[in-house]
Amino acid sequence: MKPSSTPGSSPADSSRKAPNPTGAQNNPKPQDVAVLPGEVPESILNSDAADHETPRRRFRKALEQVIQDPGGLLIFLHGFLGCGAEWHDALSLLKDQVRCALAAPDLPGHGACSLPVTRDFHLEDAVPEMSSCNGCVIWGYSLGGRIAMMTAARMLAQADSQGEPCQIRGLVIESSHPGLTDSKARQQRLENDSNWARKFEEEQPEEVLRQWYMQPVFSSLTTEQKALLAAEKMFTDGRRTGAALRAFSLGSQEDLTPVLQRLPSLYLYGTGDTRFATVARDVGRKAPGAWILPVAGGDHNLHRFHLRQILEDAGLPLATKLSAKELEM
Repeated sequence: MKPSSTPGSSPADSSRKAPNPTGAQNNPKPQDVAVLPGEVPESILNSDAADHETPRRRFRKALEQVIQDPGGLLIFLHGFLGCGAEWHDALSLLKDQVRCALAAPDLPGHGACSLPVTRDFHLEDAVPEMSSCNGCVIWGYSLGGRIAMMTAARMLAQADSQGEPCQIRGLVIESSHPGLTDSKARQQRLENDSNWARKFEEEQPEEVLRQWYMQPVFSSLTTEQKALLAAEKMFTDGRRTGAALRAFSLGSQEDLTPVLQRLPSLYLYGTGDTRFATVARDVGRKAPGAWILPVAGGDHNLHRFHLRQILEDAGLPLATKLSAKELEM
């Protein structure tokens, strides 16, 4: 991993204006509203004309500012049952191509993270570089995406109260739900997560993972892909795993869609993931400033099986030393 910047090594850019609390300055023109590709003319969705601030251009400008800044920081957050090591290929592809620092921490209840498993977890505790960086972009997958949005909501509120720019300059949200708005659905999710938590705490890992990957959200995965993911995500402490599922339940999360309007954001979903295609449509309607990008043939875990494609689509420069064959190993 590329060494992180040391505190105070690069002064923050004081010329950046504080976010508009109303979000009005980021509202796109009507013709810029991107719900899903195919519903908006491709020439509008992907235009990079200097006088046309599309969601795509807005996000890429923010990303470019961070990755070209030696004081910037690009953070990758794994999903439930994952760990920071799953971003190894992304870090290998990017480490010599970007000027910013890179970080892929283990989240509470996962990997080697020793932080308490609690919902009021602050990402800065797992990524200390956040406190001294000039600005960061966070890429979060599934659970990691929800933690990224929760962190952004908190830091936006803090920046608004202090009249300062938000440390988070942009978000990449991969197959992640911004929040349930129906109280009944939230209660059902809380109960479902509680039931799964008990399974992780009480049953054998092999059996729980077999059941986990039988859920509809993973239906587009092949049998081989499910077996591969299950083998990679073997957990050692069911109590910590269950605690993480309870602490970060979607049923306890507020609707964070406004965050995706406030900040330059890229929302990724796989065309084979019907559930999150629906979520993406909802995000596009509620947050027209977000760039909605489908990954053709993708399923729920996009970065595991479509990494190079989505890095290129997002606008990240890639190293050439890793071949496609090596990335599949």
